Amino acid sequence: MNASVRPLSDGFTYVPADVAGDLFYGDCTPSAAQNATSLLVPQASGHGRGEVMAASWRHTRSLYLVCTQDRAMSPNLQQSMAERCTDARSFDASHSPYISRPQAVADEIMEFAASNR
Repeated sequence: MNASVRPLSDGFTYVPADVAGDLFYGDCTPSAAQNATSLLVPQASGHGRGEVMAASWRHTRSLYLVCTQDRAMSPNLQQSMAERCTDARSFDASHSPYISRPQAVADEIMEFAASNR
């Protein structure tokens, strides 16, 4: 678990707002980071650690953008997830490229889709 993740008494976890901006939104504009941070809610214990029973990427062409500035996910975890996909590309962005670089994300998706028709 990332050291920035804090436990709550009910078993949920959260990332404090004063840390979340840098952790998740490092390359976003300050206003976008503040807005996104305001939407964060506590997560159930073990969130994201369950066993996937059905995953579309197992049967459908898929693209993983390995975010080189991601401070929330380790490069090793990103790489292991990327290896499950049809294609993976290094992407110069933080944990939330759909906020910081939406057009570049869309361009990558469109290029991937066009190359696989």
